[in-house]
Amino acid sequence: MCLVFYQTTKPKKVETTKIMKKYCIGCGRELQNTNKKKLGYVVNLDNDYCYRCFRIKNYNDLVQIDDIEESQFEKNISQLILENKKQNRFFYILDVFNLDASRIRSLERILSAEDTTIVVNKVDLLPKSTNYGKILEYVEEMFNFGDLKDVEIVLFSSVKNWGIDELVESLEDQENNYFIGKTNVGKSSIINSILKSVGETPKIVESYFLNTTIDTIEIQYSENMKIIDTPGIAETNSFSDIVEQKDLKYLFFKKEVKQLSYRIDKKQSFAYGNIFGLNLELSGERDVHFYVNPTVDFHRTKSDNFRDYILKNFDELHPSLIEETEYEEIFITIDDDLIGRKVDVFIQDLGWASFNLKRDDKVSYFLPKNTIKPLVELRNSLI
Repeated sequence: MCLVFYQTTKPKKVETTKIMKKYCIGCGRELQNTNKKKLGYVVNLDNDYCYRCFRIKNYNDLVQIDDIEESQFEKNISQLILENKKQNRFFYILDVFNLDASRIRSLERILSAEDTTIVVNKVDLLPKSTNYGKILEYVEEMFNFGDLKDVEIVLFSSVKNWGIDELVESLEDQENNYFIGKTNVGKSSIINSILKSVGETPKIVESYFLNTTIDTIEIQYSENMKIIDTPGIAETNSFSDIVEQKDLKYLFFKKEVKQLSYRIDKKQSFAYGNIFGLNLELSGERDVHFYVNPTVDFHRTKSDNFRDYILKNFDELHPSLIEETEYEEIFITIDDDLIGRKVDVFIQDLGWASFNLKRDDKVSYFLPKNTIKPLVELRNSLI
């Protein structure tokens, strides 16, 4: 099988000289050798990767570029779906560690009119004791009353090759196969896994940096079928907006989630680096189980000591804020329907804490003041 990578935008006709454009096979941007500060820069136009992708791929080093138009990503994808009337299938990628936060609700209505498969990625990083049937039921329930009710759901792992056969079978049914999702849900890694499964060399760049794929990348998978990797839709209220660039890696799960259990009988705070603190004031003694990124500095302390702990250890904690700031305490409203049930306190990018919820429990969190509004919510227990 011969795979051909190219950009979807057709070259414009030039009256005098026919100019052949070339595109980076890592991010999809047109290659150029005139401006180091612009996307697609490369020293030699014979190269396959732009300088930015080359640095990410080989050194895990992000070269800053000043014109990534994140606000256009969602608009472009919406137009793509509405305007392209060929045989299309859309693979809607979700991150199991950010299930609700990785949804793109504005696109789900449009996707409901298309052949769509929901792909839940990174499930191999859940605890080994996980009941995957329960995970599947949980995701089905998430979409049960929405636009994507009854669509196919695939649990996926690029490491253990779970779900690859199902995706390959779906690919063969349609002419154009679009992979859509927010930044860092794993679109490119899924496509690379599919390529590896058929004996081809993965070429799309994968990293924990945001928006690795900048323009749409087409892969001619067979004579009549294409795989299309789309740019990730940027998250506007993510911790990635307020942490040091070098600490982005702490916000993405790459290893099996770490489980920690505590017996709590009074108000306690749990610090995630210096960017977040979860406060639990339970109405009776109880076990609380935390599911956290194993690379994150996670610490238990009395709520009254949280700010002192952060101030004293600020420079040693990861993930870390760009600069020191004040923290505000925000309380979570408890839904009566959740009382008496096992629940998770879900924290976008950081994991969750699970316990049996009682009526007089109080749940709040410390967040850097006047910064972002990440998704922090009580939900039915995932596992």
